[in-house]
Amino acid sequence: MVLKEALNLEKKPRLDTNQALIFSSTINMSELESKMNEWLDSHPLIFSSLESKGLEFDDCLIVFDADRKAWDVGSGGASSLTLVRELYVAITRAKQRVVILVKSAEMRKFFQSLQSEGCIIEEFDAKAALHEFQDPSATKEEWFEQGMKRLRDEQFKIAANCFKAAGEQYTGYFQWAQ
Repeated sequence: MVLKEALNLEKKPRLDTNQALIFSSTINMSELESKMNEWLDSHPLIFSSLESKGLEFDDCLIVFDADRKAWDVGSGGASSLTLVRELYVAITRAKQRVVILVKSAEMRKFFQSLQSEGCIIEEFDAKAALHEFQDPSATKEEWFEQGMKRLRDEQFKIAANCFKAAGEQYTGYFQWAQ
């Protein structure tokens, strides 16, 4: 999947209440998070790989900074190990499906090397891969229910984001979760 192509799609992906975007970058985390929020219309479930640790979702869309030299894990450097650890955390957040958007030749080589180790990896263009993320059917009530679930799990930031997505009638819950 190609990140550059995905960011320029005419129709933006619409993630549901149990689908998250997980990202990682060494350049400027706040700038990347801002781009991801813009791309997904401020979806409540956007996390850095470290923020996602311990959480679970049905599906995860993973966007990692492609310009890192750390994708060359054969070097065995500390940055390579950190990257693999972050990728492991991000991938294991999904209960059903993982879509990883790839931007560079280095990333593609990394994932191809995993295939030689026995991993099953399917390659699609971004438009095809994100086609299933086009259902904006999450209702305000579903976002409220997701917020209540996250509140019970003491995941207050996520709960607040879900209540915000649920709409103005849940402002009190939003403030309470914050």
